[in-house]
Amino acid sequence: MTNLPPVLRGELEVLTSRVAATSPSADGTIKLLVEYRDGQQVETVLIPTERFATACLSTQAGCAMGCEFCASAIGGLGRGLTSSEILQQMLHLWQAAGRRPSHVVFMGMGEPLANYGATVAALRAIVDPKRWGLSARRSRSPPWAFRPRSAGLQTRGSRLRLRFRCTPPRRPAPADHPAARNTTIEAILRAAEEFQKSRNREVTLEYVLLAGVNDSGVCADGLAGWRSASVAA
Repeated sequence: MTNLPPVLRGELEVLTSRVAATSPSADGTIKLLVEYRDGQQVETVLIPTERFATACLSTQAGCAMGCEFCASAIGGLGRGLTSSEILQQMLHLWQAAGRRPSHVVFMGMGEPLANYGATVAALRAIVDPKRWGLSARRSRSPPWAFRPRSAGLQTRGSRLRLRFRCTPPRRPAPADHPAARNTTIEAILRAAEEFQKSRNREVTLEYVLLAGVNDSGVCADGLAGWRSASVAA
């Protein structure tokens, strides 16, 4: 910013975080361990293809959801990130890969809508033509089990695409996630359909399949029953 006095330029601080570790992959994927001033750390990943580069961003340091198969939950929740700290991950990825992210998914550490204000603020910056300028159709957020929050996105005129993840714990048949509290998977499916109808935007439903845990015929029948009940409603 050469239009600013040198003294002022020297006082400006763009990044309040640093890359503590870099893990490149043979397919071009780059994973970064980003550390913030207070010592909290998150992982962020750039997944490239020939045409696109998808940034997978974290919204919290750690996670309180308690998924038994997820490393993010091992240490519990540290804290939610600010919108600036979320966006800094994109800058670090851009610098590390030498390639500007073209797509964004909030599927790193943490539950995006449990850090609602910062996640929405970061999204607004990402789709703002005067800032990152990414298409809202290229941004996906997984509102795991927070139906009121996902419903709130409907009323904001958002063109965001949502990803609903159904990730049951270790039980012999499909069951509600222990951290969902007052939210059932049936309610999540209803919220997904309501969002799709209200915004006419794509909704992706995901189910984490674990060998020997929730991949039985009983589980498959349970999933089919959920979908059938949802369609009937």
